[in-house]
Amino acid sequence: MAFDKFSSISQVLEKGYKIYIATQPMIFKDLTISEKLKPYVQFFDCLLEGNRDWYNSKVTELNKRVFGPQAMATDLWVDHHFGIACGVTLGFLNPSGEPISMGRFIKRFEENSIHEWTLLVDPKYEGRGLGKATVALECEFSKNKERISTTTQLNNNAIVIYLGLTNEGNPLELLAIGFHHTHPNSILAIVDIPKDSNSIIQKYNMPSIDDGILISEKIELKKGGRYLIQANNINAIKRISNDLKNGAEYKVIGWFSHSKESKEPLTMIEKIK
Repeated sequence: MAFDKFSSISQVLEKGYKIYIATQPMIFKDLTISEKLKPYVQFFDCLLEGNRDWYNSKVTELNKRVFGPQAMATDLWVDHHFGIACGVTLGFLNPSGEPISMGRFIKRFEENSIHEWTLLVDPKYEGRGLGKATVALECEFSKNKERISTTTQLNNNAIVIYLGLTNEGNPLELLAIGFHHTHPNSILAIVDIPKDSNSIIQKYNMPSIDDGILISEKIELKKGGRYLIQANNINAIKRISNDLKNGAEYKVIGWFSHSKESKEPLTMIEKIK
């Protein structure tokens, strides 16, 4: 293919994988699928009865393999409304035609942007760049939109993938934290959609963990300050949420799986206003 051989999408396709897109025809037509990628794309019109069993046996089962049948696997009506009728479900197929990754997004009301609400990879295929490449697909097929937002958790290393979308002047803005969701440490963040197909997601230069100050009750949150939030520190989450409510602005600039003092993940944010 004519994509840069080092792009995250081409690296996956060169392994013999294909792309699936499950949605409805009007949404599919609005996606910005380049001529270079069309030969790799398989479209499933999931408003057709004939594709109902495919979605249920393939996509829903992938969801269950990741989250477990009693955990976060979504209900069928949620799949329909937000993954098909009003949104997109996409990802990669292995050489046998089985879905091994999934990203789902819908159009946001606030602006000309999309919101990703699912990102997962089959546990058997983790560590092969599929999560990064799936986010790259979402951006590649949404070049007619300006921004992409996502909901994730402070202890989720997917934050590193989203940081890969940033560059100078294109921060990963923190919009909200600790809101109503399945996890009390969820965050909502947004970033501009990169337009260069060959560098949608770049290697992110993570700052040193020593650049950040661990948030505590005694720490004053100042403009320009860099702060560390422990993934399950509810008091710190409440402080940032209240600061956002009062007009403060933050960007996410780092994620660390642990520190010298704790095995708990930490997210680094910087106060910009």
